[in-house]
This record gives sequence, C-alpha cells and structure tokens, in this order.
Amino acid sequence: MIIAADTSPFLINAIGKLPQFSLFDYRAADFNEVERDVVLYLDHQTWVVAWLRNFVKVGYSLQGWHPNKVYPDFMVFSNRNANPTAEFNEVYVLETKGLHLKGNDDTSYKQELFTLCNELCVPRPWSEIAQEMSAHKVHFRVIFEDEWKRVINAMATNNP
Repeated sequence: MIIAADTSPFLINAIGKLPQFSLFDYRAADFNEVERDVVLYLDHQTWVVAWLRNFVKVGYSLQGWHPNKVYPDFMVFSNRNANPTAEFNEVYVLETKGLHLKGNDDTSYKQELFTLCNELCVPRPWSEIAQEMSAHKVHFRVIFEDEWKRVINAMATNNP
C-alpha cells in the first residue's frame, strides 16, 4: 500500500513527492484511503498520460435514468497505440467503492449505467462529433476496494 505523508496538506507519494501525472495538485483530504491508493498506483503506470480527480457538482457528470447525476471519482488519460503524436487516445472513467458499498442500490445503479456507457461509447465519425475526439475510446469502470490493483493491472494490458 502506498500512503501519503501526514506532514503535508497535499497528496504526496511514498517518497514525499507530488504525483507526476496528476493534472492538478490535490489536498490529501480530497481522497479517502482507497481513492488515494488508486491514484498513487496509477501515477506509476507507464500507460497513464495524466489523471484528474473529478469533484461532485463541479466536474464531469453522467445523467442516467435516476434523477441525480453521477460524478465519477477519476478520469485517467492514456496513449498507447499507433499514434504516438496524440496527447491521449483513451479515457478511463473510474468510480471507486469500498467493500461496504458492494451490492447496494447506488453502486448497482452506477454499475448498470457504466455498462450501458461502455456499450454506447464507440468511436464516432467526424460528422457526429468533433474531429479531435473521433478516435478516442472511453471506458467506464466501477472499481471495488478488494480488486482495484487487479483492475488497474488489466487496464495496463489494455484489457479494460
């Protein structure tokens, strides 16, 4: 487990440095233990170009069939295909969950919503969306506390 030092108000890694692939500097208090472990692990992945913490009410959201929007925890940007000049070509939308939330109604809803998004998020021709996004793949994942490392390792092998 990678832990943040208690002496800094900022999220830092085990060697006392700010994360290298984070788009912003975050306060350690912005993360629970699972979220912190996930992003610090992501920060050491060679396939990750950048990541950001998505905040409720101000960040990226999905509107499903329930009245409230879903604000996933993280956006992870990756570039590992045939276009080395592209800044990124894949986006991973991640929602982390503790074991105590496994199987509850809200978590099940988010899993269903993310499954639907994965089915519908395919590259679209220029005529449908902006050219710069036409070749990007987007993957949606709910990751539980007991499986986050295995899931990220599968993402590393391009098996989202």
